[in-house]
Amino acid sequence: MALVTTDFARYCRTRRDVTILAAAGPLTQNVLMTVLGSLVVIGGMPEVVDYLMAHNTDLGPEAAAAAGSTYVMQNTGAFFVVFAGWAGFITIYAAQAKAQAINAYSGSLSLVNLVDSLTGRKPGRAVMVVAGNIVALVMIAAGILEKFTDYLAYLGSMTLGICGVMIADYYLVRRARYDRSTHRVERWNWAGVITLVLSAAVGIALMATDVFSLGFLVSFALTLVVYPVLRRVLPEGTGTSFVSDQEAAEEAV
Repeated sequence: MALVTTDFARYCRTRRDVTILAAAGPLTQNVLMTVLGSLVVIGGMPEVVDYLMAHNTDLGPEAAAAAGSTYVMQNTGAFFVVFAGWAGFITIYAAQAKAQAINAYSGSLSLVNLVDSLTGRKPGRAVMVVAGNIVALVMIAAGILEKFTDYLAYLGSMTLGICGVMIADYYLVRRARYDRSTHRVERWNWAGVITLVLSAAVGIALMATDVFSLGFLVSFALTLVVYPVLRRVLPEGTGTSFVSDQEAAEEAV
């Protein structure tokens, strides 16, 4: 949400609008939707339990309730269909379509930036949406869904690492100043790349070895410490070139 908000914020008119956007997204996703989802589960669980008992006479009330809880956590679509029929199917289908469209768009931005930085060519977001979906299909074929929970935890280390680098760069290195007099646009920020790889690797290792199940928080904290130090060792322009203001503006639009 933080990364997508960064992209959407370019449409805001003022800094106040950016603040409203940055607060509204996470609150809606993590608070409002959690509350509404809980109400749906509470209201729909009796009907789901009755359905399961009617279609499987071996299930008692407790076993059916446990099976319904499993639907909630592992097969939300089935829960909605059993609870609300066609209305439930349309709701869950629309929700998944919307979520995947946003995910595909966000991924295409990253791929466009990557290809542009490596080759100087801009393939376009539509092309990268297709490329991103092909990568996703390959990952599914390779069995990523069987390790999806672990994958999300590891992804959290990388995502929080990116957020940590951005926060450290703006607040700790630049002291909340970001204008032409204090910054030029680099093709590669090697201090940021090294910090991200190091912090994500540490967080993933902690979770993979069961040393600390919240390794992604360690990744975030580590970026705040490591990045300012590396930025002094690898200042702007180290091992890279700069992009003109016009190119940067065109990319942002």
